[in-house]
Amino acid sequence: MKTLKSVSVKFLVIASVLTGFAQIANAQARVMNPGEAVGQLVYLSVEDVISETPKYKNVSPLSIPVFGELPLDMSVVSGAITLKQQNLVSHVQLKSRARHTPNLDISMLEGGLSNALFAPFKDGDWVRMVLTADGGILLEPATEAAALAFYNSKKTEPVTLQANLAFKDILRSEQMNNSHFVTVGSKSANYAELANLLNTPERTVVRPGFGIPFYYYQEFIDSNPQIKAAIEAILRDPLMNKVAKVTYREAKLKALQALMLSEDAVVSDQLVTDLITIFDQIRFNGLPRN
Repeated sequence: MKTLKSVSVKFLVIASVLTGFAQIANAQARVMNPGEAVGQLVYLSVEDVISETPKYKNVSPLSIPVFGELPLDMSVVSGAITLKQQNLVSHVQLKSRARHTPNLDISMLEGGLSNALFAPFKDGDWVRMVLTADGGILLEPATEAAALAFYNSKKTEPVTLQANLAFKDILRSEQMNNSHFVTVGSKSANYAELANLLNTPERTVVRPGFGIPFYYYQEFIDSNPQIKAAIEAILRDPLMNKVAKVTYREAKLKALQALMLSEDAVVSDQLVTDLITIFDQIRFNGLPRN
């Protein structure tokens, strides 16, 4: 007769064949971020992740990707599972925490995807995954309808964007702070905030930068009717709001990008002149070149 000490406490699977329900309390599978997800399992090989294959690019908020390799970027997904070991600052974990979505590391799970937890499921199956803060894991069958209903239940109120279209001065990072988000956008404003916080006269941590105001974006759109019409068509297109239409959206946006980068696109001469001036100021330590 085996004693309790002879039984590995690292691996315990409780499964119900009748319901297809599987629950695991297992130190080998590590809950990185607790939460609930309902979505489609998408098994992504190392090649899928590294080469960013269409399968990798097509993951959506209805997907629960199982990454064979840790990705350098992760689009919005219902939850995440990795076959490679994560840490608290892994990109998948940082994204999961920020989005409040569940994240599971099965790099040390005995048998990997052949383990009893995953054996009932295959690539493309719809599942419900619940991860608890104390390490509990629940994986059970679900449906596409359930995933869509779960996604819709998580939607938040639309954000009203703010933009000052009158301000047109191109400011350097040291001239801005986070309050400038309404004129140059959050990324430029936050970059400036970091520069003001971390840079000193003796040390430069954040490289010199500048922010281009929304004024010039609006001017660019108004000066190019074909681009403006393409944007309006995209905004009216109902398929752009379909959660699973990842490839369709990507094709539409790439076509719009091509229009914007076309040699026929009109760009403000004043903007080009101002950018050259500020480039020279940064290059020559803030002093205009003679």
